[in-house]
Amino acid sequence: MMPEHEHESMHEIFFVLEGTGTFRIDGTDHKLEPGMMLHIAPKEKHGIWVPEEEEVALRMAVCGVTVGDL
Repeated sequence: MMPEHEHESMHEIFFVLEGTGTFRIDGTDHKLEPGMMLHIAPKEKHGIWVPEEEEVALRMAVCGVTVGDL
């Protein structure tokens, strides 16, 4: 769904509304379900995968905030 990548100066916050997904953060997998929130700090390598058997699409609220000099 979203290949692994990182941001130089952006924090990202994900809140899962529906469905499930696996977030890989710096090589460690974390399963997220509805109601869970996740913070990704700058320079943390991350990506998102959704299981093929998942019947409900992964829906999230996402907020990104850049810090430091632009």
